[in-house]
Amino acid sequence: MAAGLESHRDLVVLFTAPFRYRNHDSSYRFRPDSSFYYLTGFAEPEAVIFLWREEMKTKFHLFTLPRNIEREQWDGHRWGQQRAKKTFHADAAFDNHLLEEQLIKHLSSVPKKGQHPRIWTNASHYPECKKYLDLMLEKFHPPHRSGIKPLEALIDVRARVGESRLIKSAAEIDVMRKSSQINVKAHLKVLEALKPGIFEYQLQAICEHEYHMNGCSDPAYTSICAGGEHSTILHYIENHSKLKSGDLFLIDAGCEHEFYASDITRTYPVNGKYSKHQRILMDLVEEAHSEVLSIVKPGLPYARMHERATEVLVEGLIKLGLLKGKRDELISSLKHKRYYPHGTGHHLGHDVHDDCPYYDEHGESLALREGMVFTVEPGLYFLPEDKTVPKEWRGLGVRLEDDIAVTSKGFEILTKGLPRGADEVEKFMKRRKA
Repeated sequence: MAAGLESHRDLVVLFTAPFRYRNHDSSYRFRPDSSFYYLTGFAEPEAVIFLWREEMKTKFHLFTLPRNIEREQWDGHRWGQQRAKKTFHADAAFDNHLLEEQLIKHLSSVPKKGQHPRIWTNASHYPECKKYLDLMLEKFHPPHRSGIKPLEALIDVRARVGESRLIKSAAEIDVMRKSSQINVKAHLKVLEALKPGIFEYQLQAICEHEYHMNGCSDPAYTSICAGGEHSTILHYIENHSKLKSGDLFLIDAGCEHEFYASDITRTYPVNGKYSKHQRILMDLVEEAHSEVLSIVKPGLPYARMHERATEVLVEGLIKLGLLKGKRDELISSLKHKRYYPHGTGHHLGHDVHDDCPYYDEHGESLALREGMVFTVEPGLYFLPEDKTVPKEWRGLGVRLEDDIAVTSKGFEILTKGLPRGADEVEKFMKRRKA
């Protein structure tokens, strides 16, 4: 990421996420900005980094909260400047109250090479950070004829960091593999407990209990535990209803291990046996999932995965009489979007929807490369009041999702070990009862 910065001109000013209060006198657990943590490994609040190039060398300054024994008794350990510098390999570490002073000092030194300084930052992502940065920059007014040039631009740095986050190292994939396998354990616990009469929130509790028991501090996102018609709602999070025999149960849940996310979706029969139409839908979505995996390898355009899943689903809907016409014409006219409104996957990493690019500078879909990690998640949904389909299909929603890492020759399913297809699920649930 730093290699693309112009020496003696560009300065990265990266803020961690602001501290958030839940309500009066109650705060959320602090979670650092993903890109900030990716570059530093530093997880304390109210931190900022400077990153720049001097010829061929990258320089890194870290600004942190100062040690304060009284506050640490209330809020917990702080690294402080000396320990932070050594532990996180900064060239220098400062009390964050010195941020303005150091910023003005740095900007005043850059133009000695005759350049207008530029700042690359994520401040626009956080309104309070943007306001703080603007107030500091208002005090940078180089004297006329001093040789110090005014600031040329504030540039959003997130896309540049996202490019660096796209390819995961072997060490990162090891952590993501562990996160995914903890998630598999949690989903197996849910599948073991699933039965008529249980509540959605109870299954959520079983899943998230397993996360915590295996060392995960939080879910990677709000768990979706959707029974019956709720399975047609893509981001259903109320999780308050009782499950009934004959319904489907869709669970989309993931944990965060060492700030790396996992993400699994499965769709199960509450009573252990899919109905005729539920199985048809499951088999079609499973076919799309398998077809996508069959083409994953380095060099494949990322967009081709969604194209292939869509082709399989539309062909299936035509055979079922739920769409009428030619496959490619239906796809180009987006007729399928009523039933398949989302993409077939997304990048995965420090964020469950990792902030990485999908297209290159020419607008072409990126080719898959070893080290990319993403989800594969085709689905079909027939809303309860959707009169474009016969009554027996209404209220059915199916999604199947796994986490995939691209290897030198193909791929690895990080979330292996969890039943996915209808036959596997029914066999597991039958054996569970025995």
